[in-house]
Amino acid sequence: MDRISDLEFFQALCRFDSFKSAAQFLGITPPAVSQRLAALEQRLGVSLIRRSTRSLRITEEGKYYLEKGSALLDDLSKIEQRISSLGDSLQGTIRINGPFGYGRKVLAAQLVEFKKLYPHIKLDLILSDTHLDIIKGGFDVAIRVGTLKDSRLIARLIKRNKQHLCCSPDYLQKHPITCFLDLSDVDGIIILEDDLTSGTWRLSNGSRQELVKPKTSMQTNNGEVALNGLGVVLRSDWDIEPYLKTGQLVKVLPQWSVTADVYAVFASDQSAAYRTQLVINFLKSQEENSNP
Repeated sequence: MDRISDLEFFQALCRFDSFKSAAQFLGITPPAVSQRLAALEQRLGVSLIRRSTRSLRITEEGKYYLEKGSALLDDLSKIEQRISSLGDSLQGTIRINGPFGYGRKVLAAQLVEFKKLYPHIKLDLILSDTHLDIIKGGFDVAIRVGTLKDSRLIARLIKRNKQHLCCSPDYLQKHPITCFLDLSDVDGIIILEDDLTSGTWRLSNGSRQELVKPKTSMQTNNGEVALNGLGVVLRSDWDIEPYLKTGQLVKVLPQWSVTADVYAVFASDQSAAYRTQLVINFLKSQEENSNP
């Protein structure tokens, strides 16, 4: 028997004045109670209870074991209650990782609204230009855009998203792009978003898929440099939409795109606390409500 089980057994035994009464409470036979107590006393090397034909009398060693053991069981119960409250109530900390661009333009604003609804939940938001390891970094959830590369993670779709080629109107006027083959001659601005970023664009047009490697004019972690007419950049819908509306950017060959959906990923659906699922559901509902 383990030590916690021994403490619980002895605590229960001390509530009664006979093995028979204790056995009825514990759901075992009186001889089993006697054998269990004998095994405990043998392990500890002391007598805990003196038996007589009429009653049980606890020894000084037994009183000490009961007092300290009961305190330990009480502390353990409090610890377990605290852990359960952190996992299942609207408090505690959610540690979140996300890409810098999406985090700054979309995620941060959504989490502000989440905090208004759940003020007792603390949010740790870490944005980075590279994918941080969720498990090693101690993150509860991470937001990922595009193809997921870590099979250890559970993923939930947050938002459908496509990436499109775009540039400034001035650049397009100076470098007309009328067909797919023209892309090999454009000045490509390559966005550095993770360790696996390459200078190749994998584009789709319906069932047709093509690879193109533009002339790399710049590598940067800031997609807004395309506003200055330096070349063509591949960016997400949510990133370029404001600039398309103002005319600062135009799409290039809009029939070609890259699927780059937004996911919330976490290490295990079994270990994800209620508050983590809460924030994931909130982010998904925010996107659904913004796209009726």
